[in-house]
Amino acid sequence: MMRTYNGMVHWNGNLMAAIDFERRRYRQAIAGYERALASQRHLRRGLVLQTRNQIAVSLFRLGAIPEACAIWQEILAECAANPHVIHAHFICYIYTNFGDGLFRLGRYADAVTCFEHVVLHLDSTFQFEISRRALIYSNCKR
Repeated sequence: MMRTYNGMVHWNGNLMAAIDFERRRYRQAIAGYERALASQRHLRRGLVLQTRNQIAVSLFRLGAIPEACAIWQEILAECAANPHVIHAHFICYIYTNFGDGLFRLGRYADAVTCFEHVVLHLDSTFQFEISRRALIYSNCKR
C-alpha cells in the first residue's frame, strides 16, 4: 500500500487536489498538485516534497510506475543533500513507496535494499512492517 505522509498535504492551493486524491481521481489530483506547486513558489521545501510524493503516489495508482519511481528517486536525492531539512519519518515513507514501485517493476533486489534502508537506518516505527515486506519480496525473486 502506498503511503502518504501525514494523511494528506493541506495548504492553500492544493486542498481540492487532496480531495480528488482521496476520491481516487488521480489525474485531477496530479493536475491540482502541479498547479499548486507552480503557484506557490514560496513554500517550505518539506511541503514541496510532500506534494511531489502525492504526485508520485497518484502516478503509481494510475500504473505509471516508472514515472513515480523517478520522482521518489529525486526526492531521496534531495533529502540526502539536505538531511537537516527533512524529517526521517518522511524519508521512511519515500523509501517504502520507492521500494514498492521497484518491486512492481521487477527490481526485487533494489526493492529489498530500500526496505532494508528503512529498517537499519531510519525509523523503528516501520521495522516490523518493512522487515516483513522485505522478506516476502526477497522470496519472490527466487
